Amino acid sequence: MTDAQQKILDALKRDRFVSAYGLSLMTSLPVPQVMEELPLLVSTNQVKYLPLKNAQGKEEKAYYLASR
Repeated sequence: MTDAQQKILDALKRDRFVSAYGLSLMTSLPVPQVMEELPLLVSTNQVKYLPLKNAQGKEEKAYYLASR
């Protein structure tokens, strides 16, 4: 597990249902790096997401720990 993945998991332990942008702010990692790591965490079933629509009708994902 990379340091970035661990930071993301630690951030999700503190807060539930977080966007990729929110995770970037919480972990001080750049958004592209967060977006690169999230599919890996989802594929290993450590993180899941809910697809949501924002006010503009665009789909966003709210990430959370699979253990919750």
